[in-house]
Amino acid sequence: MLFYWAEMNKLKYDIAKINYLKNVLIVDINMSNAYGFEMVKEILGMMKRFGWDTRAFSKFKSKKQKKQKLNDDELNNILNPLVYKEPNGSILWGTLDVGVGISSHMIGIYDDWIFDPNQEKALPRTKESLDRCIDITEKGAKFKGFIKLYVFDPKIS
Repeated sequence: MLFYWAEMNKLKYDIAKINYLKNVLIVDINMSNAYGFEMVKEILGMMKRFGWDTRAFSKFKSKKQKKQKLNDDELNNILNPLVYKEPNGSILWGTLDVGVGISSHMIGIYDDWIFDPNQEKALPRTKESLDRCIDITEKGAKFKGFIKLYVFDPKIS
């Protein structure tokens, strides 16, 4: 997904930073042995060091969200990528609400495309695609939203 973002935005941002993203940051992420929450922490740190603004939203309100005074409807809208449209050029990366017995499954969204590591190619940003991402056990599960969502906003110009 980051490589796709870099290709789509290479004329908007400093080419040296785009090349760094493609040749260093993406390689570091792919070479990482981290998984689960450790991977999330590692990627958040890399994105911040690269100059991206990162915001996190959780189904379970954090102290920071309570300070932002998000009401439940606003939070539910942000956690639903069919309703919430991220700032132009931003990336959504989140943990899907998969259900009982499955710890987590993360997908990324950029523009009108969903990037799921379980899929061979990007999927269109539709309810059907989100259902496909969520149904990793192939038992007819339907998309309910994100448990946790990160919004990465590129401040790298």
